[in-house]
Amino acid sequence: MNTSKELKPVPRFKTLQEEADFWDTHDSMEYELEDTNEMVELSDDQKSQIRARWEKRKRATILLSHEQLNAVEQIARRKQVDYRALIHEWINMHIADELGVSTPPTD
Repeated sequence: MNTSKELKPVPRFKTLQEEADFWDTHDSMEYELEDTNEMVELSDDQKSQIRARWEKRKRATILLSHEQLNAVEQIARRKQVDYRALIHEWINMHIADELGVSTPPTD
């Protein structure tokens, strides 16, 4: 988070469009964003779909230097995404580039 200056409160929005328009023109790093830990109930069918999707995946472990991981985490914080999701996105972008396609193969 930006510690050099006081964070502004996020305004209340009347519509999703109003909120989208706001974030299109404002930097989220200047605002105090709330973490929400909301529980989501899934149907048995949704749980099965998620389980099936995960079963199609393989785990790959890579070793990064402390400097590399720190850099990735810094970029992820700036983009406000999880660093693992950022690495996944980068891999997908480079796969697509190497294969000469607009999107990489997915499950």
